[in-house]
Amino acid sequence: MFFWAIVLLAAPATAQKSWNLTVQHAPSITLPLGRMLNAVPAYSAQTGLLVEHYFHPNFGLGTGLQWALIQREFYTGGGIPNDDLTLNYLRLPLVGTYQTDPTQPIGFFGRVGVHLDYLLPSQASTYLFGEPGAVYRFAPAPAEWHEPYQRWVFGASLEAGMRVRLAKALDLLVSARAGLSLSTLKDESPSHMMDIWPPSFPSEFYPSTAFAPDHHLMLGINIGLRYQLAG
Repeated sequence: MFFWAIVLLAAPATAQKSWNLTVQHAPSITLPLGRMLNAVPAYSAQTGLLVEHYFHPNFGLGTGLQWALIQREFYTGGGIPNDDLTLNYLRLPLVGTYQTDPTQPIGFFGRVGVHLDYLLPSQASTYLFGEPGAVYRFAPAPAEWHEPYQRWVFGASLEAGMRVRLAKALDLLVSARAGLSLSTLKDESPSHMMDIWPPSFPSEFYPSTAFAPDHHLMLGINIGLRYQLAG
């Protein structure tokens, strides 16, 4: 934020300013970084709106509202299908953006930011000897909180890509995106884990993984349409 404050103060008074609205979707792959037993990469996604204010032709700040889907798959071996976990989050991002000359029909841009995620109703599914077993649904309401997942997760993201002018006030944005959870998805407290013991999900039957920090890395392609609202 200190860097952006310097840029804002240094920007000339006559600098072009604008407000932009971006609708975007980012299909991704989630790579588990914790010691979750037999966890494998799985499909994930992020979609939503981003509002950015460019206080300088090249620099801007943005926030918005997004939905993030994070999936986990656990291969149990022996021909038994994967158990799977689907986590839904409401995401509140804060990003800083740099772009090359916005008057040109083609340009490049980059974003760096942080986000705060709130866990929405989600579910886990298990399989027994190749047949569907129990489906566990959970939500972040105190009376229904039976799974060891945090209500709030803090993360960071990095993005770089290309901008293509489609019309006078409409751009196509295509970029590579990486997102990292800085806080663990799970409650690491053994006392909390024991409250719900035995755990409902196979990967958590083992203390070495049940109490381990659980982070993830999302890698994907972000595709968006950006409309200039004013400026």
